[in-house]
Amino acid sequence: GGGGGGGGGGGGGGAASSACRDVRFHSVELWCGSHLVAGELGYSIGACYTSISGFYLVPSSGAVQCVATARVLARNGFRLWDLGMELDYKLQLGARCVPRKEFLHHLARAREARPHRSPKTRRMWVAELIEPPPTKQRRGEAGGGGRSGAAA
Repeated sequence: GGGGGGGGGGGGGGAASSACRDVRFHSVELWCGSHLVAGELGYSIGACYTSISGFYLVPSSGAVQCVATARVLARNGFRLWDLGMELDYKLQLGARCVPRKEFLHHLARAREARPHRSPKTRRMWVAELIEPPPTKQRRGEAGGGGRSGAAA
């Protein structure tokens, strides 16, 4: 998941200049049928994703989009999600504001790290992201002979 930091700013001069070659821009979209209901633009450097701007058109769709984005980033090995300035809805979703010195430390480390994969992902149902994946049961445990019990 992501905890947001405040402010922008780079780490040290050398690290920031070498990382600039690896900037990737992303568009996150949340659709309900054929209607775009929420989304955001952001960029990543290394294993740090930074939100630039977001929108929502249907009540609560922005919160759903934020949770889904957090899951995609976590599943792909991102270490830091910079949500920008502190706002109540971000805190309600689990973000936390950190002191500048701590934020810059985490930012520098995340920018030097590499995520497991790009956050680019196939289209998927939000439920696939929000619901935890079914756990595998070991042989001999109750619950249907090792089957997870979750319907696909």
